[in-house]
Amino acid sequence: MFGLDGTHSKIAKYRRVVLTFVGRDGKGNNLTVAFGIVHSENEDNIQWFFRDCCAADLTFDAIPLFCDCDHIIGASEKLALDGIRLNIKFCTIHIIRNVRKELKHRGQDIANAIFQRRRASHRS
Repeated sequence: MFGLDGTHSKIAKYRRVVLTFVGRDGKGNNLTVAFGIVHSENEDNIQWFFRDCCAADLTFDAIPLFCDCDHIIGASEKLALDGIRLNIKFCTIHIIRNVRKELKHRGQDIANAIFQRRRASHRS
């Protein structure tokens, strides 16, 4: 299991984002597999990050990649055109934390609504 997350600098002088690709070992310890420092967490920078990872012989299609970033969807579609496949999964707990932070709301109703939405099925 792997995860991708962006950490935004709080220091005005260094307005950058660290993209971190993290895995877990057999004992449940986090292992940093790769990281990149970018100007912002956007599709182009996420594409750059994964292209560089592929240049270092990392592959992503056989392992679930958990994230909470919507930019990865567009980046994934563009990477797929070049044969780079990402097995994206969205981390519900991380999404709940982000929604609560953005809305400045701590109530359980937000979590319940998101969990309910995640269980909803749809067919095309």
